[in-house]
Amino acid sequence: MKGPDRLALVTDSMRAVDLPDGEYWFGAEGTGERVRKLDGVGVTVEGTALASGVMGMDHGVRTMHRTAGVPLPEAVRMASLTPARIIGLDAEIGSLEVGKRADFVVMDAELNVRQVYVGGKRIV
Repeated sequence: MKGPDRLALVTDSMRAVDLPDGEYWFGAEGTGERVRKLDGVGVTVEGTALASGVMGMDHGVRTMHRTAGVPLPEAVRMASLTPARIIGLDAEIGSLEVGKRADFVVMDAELNVRQVYVGGKRIV
């Protein structure tokens, strides 16, 4: 009911994104806390409580589009321009426009990330 201009997709994902189950640092490596990725969920090392998200923004976009039935352009906006506007950075980021930073991902038809660009330069 809120629509793509009032609903933002966010993630607190950490180092365990796209990695197998195991223990990873949350926060600065060596000084943060250890978190365990277990069956796609970030939990405390003891496994007694949730600790962090371990899914990336691409997962959020796929879920909004496929599971919630949100049209793809709206789901992408919820992950890009809407959060940028909420934090007051939409003049710099959030959409591909002349004068803005060219940070973006290229996804395939299944909405899996295939390429990553930061400042217009391909890094993956």
